[in-house]
Amino acid sequence: MQKLSFWPFALASMASGVLGLIPYLALREANQEFSGEKDAFLNLLDSRFFGIVLSFSTIIILTYGLTLGNWADFVQQFQSDRFIHGMSLAFCLFCLLFPTVLVDDMARRGWNSSQVFWVITLIPLLGALVYLCLRQPLLGFRNQTSRV
Repeated sequence: MQKLSFWPFALASMASGVLGLIPYLALREANQEFSGEKDAFLNLLDSRFFGIVLSFSTIIILTYGLTLGNWADFVQQFQSDRFIHGMSLAFCLFCLLFPTVLVDDMARRGWNSSQVFWVITLIPLLGALVYLCLRQPLLGFRNQTSRV
């Protein structure tokens, strides 16, 4: 529902990671309404089950990295390898742009709590995962019109 098509940025993100999504997040327009019908794929992505599976797998990978990772090597790589440096900074920039998407999604779902917004926003990665697990499913066009 954006004038700017998402698919080129999604393809770019497959090749470059989060770097491909940053221009889209910076250039997109605010859109706090959902119009249309959800297909099976959108129903899956919108489900709490998907949020729980994504959270569980992310926590496993994060735990592995935090417990078995070599932080001294990361600092050395961050200082000497442009790729590691750039991807780490891209993650930080993504965390700064994430609230622009979050505020729209919360409004679509009728969840207008500034406290919840700030808690999710200020806890990078884990806040977004908690949100995916707790948010209400988005109503499709047919259901949304009957709600009004």
